[in-house]
Amino acid sequence: MTNDNWKVDWKVFVGGKDRSSVMHPYLLSVGVTLMDGGSADKCRLSFNDAIGEIKLPQPGDPIQIAVRGKIVFSGISDEPEFIINKNGGSLLSVSGSSVDMTSAVKKPLSFHMDDATLGDVMRKAADLAGIRNMRIDPAFDQIRRDYWLVNRQSLMSLGDRFARELAGTFKFAGDEAALAKRGTGLAPSGLLLPTVVAERGKNLKSARVKPLSLRRVFGSTKVTWFDQKTGQHREVEEQGEADAGDVDAVNVTRLLAASEDQAREQASARNRESAQNRGSGRITIDPNAQPEGLCVLKGARVGVDGNYRIGQVDHTGSKPSGSITQMSVRHPQGGAGKDTRPTR
Repeated sequence: MTNDNWKVDWKVFVGGKDRSSVMHPYLLSVGVTLMDGGSADKCRLSFNDAIGEIKLPQPGDPIQIAVRGKIVFSGISDEPEFIINKNGGSLLSVSGSSVDMTSAVKKPLSFHMDDATLGDVMRKAADLAGIRNMRIDPAFDQIRRDYWLVNRQSLMSLGDRFARELAGTFKFAGDEAALAKRGTGLAPSGLLLPTVVAERGKNLKSARVKPLSLRRVFGSTKVTWFDQKTGQHREVEEQGEADAGDVDAVNVTRLLAASEDQAREQASARNRESAQNRGSGRITIDPNAQPEGLCVLKGARVGVDGNYRIGQVDHTGSKPSGSITQMSVRHPQGGAGKDTRPTR
């Protein structure tokens, strides 16, 4: 529903029920932070609680938040906070997380699997942790190894471990989890993530972008692996992206891989991670962005306009200022970072 005192169409669902009309007279602000892996998504609701009419939410209550008809957050309530400020007013702040920290997702797991795929391992761990649906990027699902060991690791730490090793993203959303390949613009299901356009003079509010940064970029990656047949250490080298040729530095990893296939997987992952670091910045637009999707920046200037990979996304809304989306960006493409005009 559209609220007369708000400049944005928002909805809040608690326990599957639309509570927007009940919250409307008291809600001061709403915020959602979507992470590109490594941390849980978060939401924040701030209420005017001068007379204490709002029922205190219980940790574990399911929460969904929609902006302009699109669900941007799914998770659970975790920490209600009551605040009395120095002027005598009182606020009720409700936060939510995409990870249920009271569930078995943080329980240590111990098992091993022989001649299995990464998908087999993650689905077994998810089942033991009570996760209903474990979605895995097809590129990761079929990675096969002779032996997998999970030694007192929770599903959370296990997912983060493989995400770091393979340059992926591991996330929870309610009773679902996903391990996705970073930098492809695809969801674990294989569907294309939405592309947003940030155009100056239209929906672009502000931007601060470094379209070219080579400090953390490498031209190639070397990984050492152990050859069990010969008892020797061997080395593989994988070249980075085509435009990484302007960087001579080689990234030499410290971890020892168990096989040549694993070494090449790790080298390829480090190269993808390196490509993400070619540029960075923050862009503010009207709401509509998703981590790992693509942002097309238009109307800035030659060498800055182009495509950027979206990182963290912050949706915020309040009565006086309406709703905006701030997003961190990286991995410039499509002309970003390149100005081929003659020097003048």
